[in-house]
Amino acid sequence: MSFLADYREYCSNLEVPPSFTTFSSLVTLASLLRRRVWIYKGDYIRIYPNLYVVLVGPPGCGKNTAIEIAEDVLHQRKSPCSAESVTREKLIMDMQVQESVLDFLPADDKYRIVSPYTVLATELSEFLGAGGLGMISFLTDIYSRNIYEYRTKNKGSVFIRGPYLNLVAGTTPDWITNYLKDDIISGGFSRRCIFIYETGRVDGDAFPRITPKMQAAWQQVLVRSETVSKLSGAFRWSAGAEKFFRAWYPKRRLGQDLNLTGYYETKDIQLLKVAMLVAVSDGDELVLEEHHLTRGLELLGLAEYNLSRVFQGIGRNELNQVSVKAMDLLVNAPKKNITLANGESHQLPCMPLKQLKAMLWRDANGMDMDNVLKYLRDTDKVGITEETAGGFVRQFIFLKRGV
Repeated sequence: MSFLADYREYCSNLEVPPSFTTFSSLVTLASLLRRRVWIYKGDYIRIYPNLYVVLVGPPGCGKNTAIEIAEDVLHQRKSPCSAESVTREKLIMDMQVQESVLDFLPADDKYRIVSPYTVLATELSEFLGAGGLGMISFLTDIYSRNIYEYRTKNKGSVFIRGPYLNLVAGTTPDWITNYLKDDIISGGFSRRCIFIYETGRVDGDAFPRITPKMQAAWQQVLVRSETVSKLSGAFRWSAGAEKFFRAWYPKRRLGQDLNLTGYYETKDIQLLKVAMLVAVSDGDELVLEEHHLTRGLELLGLAEYNLSRVFQGIGRNELNQVSVKAMDLLVNAPKKNITLANGESHQLPCMPLKQLKAMLWRDANGMDMDNVLKYLRDTDKVGITEETAGGFVRQFIFLKRGV
């Protein structure tokens, strides 16, 4: 019995992108653990499996549905969760109220007091908007703290002992482009988040049904969720896992996109968090094996596949946002057989060039659009081809392979 596999089975008839439900299920698992398990990276670094996950996609692509299913599980287990819109001060007070004791630890253990909490925000803009930029600073600061101090104007200091905050939220690419600034993306907040980008819903049934197999999987999810919430203690490294991690660590990709530097700098921490969750999904033994790490890398690969597209509209050049919209339109365009300059033919996303210009005319005038197209061609993202029919020449723009 695997929590993640059963969760995936229950969501299999939905039109929600699988990556959305997968990472929502990981946050669900992390929340159920309530800071009761951890792993050491060396002798000093104690890592808990809490996660910040942001689902990014256009309106109607299934973000809300993915979050609501996670919410159903957590409510079944009575895990403490936040309201959609809450101020930073209210969130701090709510977390403090959740303070509890891990009675399996000695009375003098500094990690014995914990304050677990989960934020489920279908609209990240509303959640951050209620707390302002201070909310981003709070999320960044409390992520890996053992004690968090908040100083109020009239009531002195408020302490959260053993904070264990999880987050899953939804937003749109436009909101990230328009409201998140360069310093936020390149700073600590993005380093702590896993962003999952999808371009739309997947094909599904117009009237999705819950089959007996799916219902059985849901019951297994609930059974496993109760067991997971009772696990406690430190993970042990297996010899195979330690050998694998030592070999992988110096070779981990740092990335070429400056917006992604923060993520790749701490990818090792995210890997250990996800690998722990994979392990508790499958069984009760708190031993990290090599296959947990390889599966963790596969799951992070789902996030990294479109990661550069999350922040590609960020920047001072206003035409950058137009190029992002152009790329999104091309990604979702019908495929057409294109013969390349080297004579090879491939099925590639393609549309008439006039159609693309017409769809973007509100965003860019003729000269600006020409500059956008020049940039996309110069950076080898798109190509232009021509067709002659009835004496008329039509130009088509296509997305190049591997983009």
